[in-house]
Amino acid sequence: MIYFDHNATTSVHPEVLDTMMPFLAAQQGNPSSNHSFGRNVQTAIEEAREKVANSVNAHPSQVIFTSSGTESKIQLFMEYPDLTLTAILASAQ
Repeated sequence: MIYFDHNATTSVHPEVLDTMMPFLAAQQGNPSSNHSFGRNVQTAIEEAREKVANSVNAHPSQVIFTSSGTESKIQLFMEYPDLTLTAILASAQ
């Protein structure tokens, strides 16, 4: 079977899943917290932000991670209400 409904959900690339597994299985933590679990997660998020920024020739402060397409769109239009869109980078497999 070939899955075509990537608007509903998209599979995670195996390399991304491998990178995320420690955080999904054993290293959960709120990145806003001061405890070691939270600091470890915050460090991992900032490292990922830098990698993404470097891959698209952007500054890390320009990379925002969200949990869904809807959240991304809402944040974009709330942050930049007068934005004239010429290009939006979105991730999907």
